[in-house]
Amino acid sequence: MKKKLLIATAVVAVALAACGGTPQTPQPTPEPAPSVETAALELETEPDAEPDVELELVTDAGGINAQSFALIRNGMSVDEVQELIGVAPSSETTTETLGITSTVIMWMGSGLESITVLFTNGNVTSTTQMSLRGEPQVEVVTAGGVNMDTFVSLRNGMSISEVQDAIGVPPTSETSTEMLGITTTMIMWMGDGLSSITVTFTDGYVSMTSQLDL
Repeated sequence: MKKKLLIATAVVAVALAACGGTPQTPQPTPEPAPSVETAALELETEPDAEPDVELELVTDAGGINAQSFALIRNGMSVDEVQELIGVAPSSETTTETLGITSTVIMWMGSGLESITVLFTNGNVTSTTQMSLRGEPQVEVVTAGGVNMDTFVSLRNGMSISEVQDAIGVPPTSETSTEMLGITTTMIMWMGDGLSSITVTFTDGYVSMTSQLDL
C-alpha cells in the first residue's frame, strides 16, 4: 500500500510543482457552415428509408481543457495523447529504473490549468488535471467504484460529499493542510493492484484529480 501511495502522490506532486479588459464591440461574422451532424440530417432520403448508420454526437477535443483530459485513456501512446491534445507540451522528463522507462509530460494552459500524463514504457499509466475548465461530453457506462468511468465523471468544483457519492466506497487515506487561510485536502481511493483515484480539494471543492492504473 505504501508503494501505491508514493506513486500516486508523486504524480500529483509533479503537477503542483510545475504550476507554480475592455469589452470590444462585436463584429459581424459570416454565417457558420452547417456542422457535420446538421449536414447529415439535411440529406434527402426516401420517405420510408432507414438510415444506414446512427448519427452520433462527438464533441471535438483539442487544447488544454476538460474534454481533452476526459478522452485520455490508460494504454495510449505518447503520439496518441499528443494528437488528442494538439498543442506542444510545456515540459517533459524521462527516467529509467530497472529497465522501466517513465516519462512525465505536462501541458500547461492559462493560469493554473494543466494536464500531466505519466507514460510507462511509452504508454499512459497515470493522468492528472488541475483547474481545467469546461464540461466534457463523455459517455459514462459504469460509475461508482475505483474505475475510469467514475474518474471521468468527476468535475472541478464538486464538493467532498459529491465526490464521495460518485465513487461510492470509503476513501483509503485523507490528509489536510492549511496555509494562508486556504485549506487543501487530498483524498485517495484505492482499487485493485496499483489502481487509485486521488482528488485534491481547495477549501472543500475539487481543484485537481489524478488516476493511476485504472
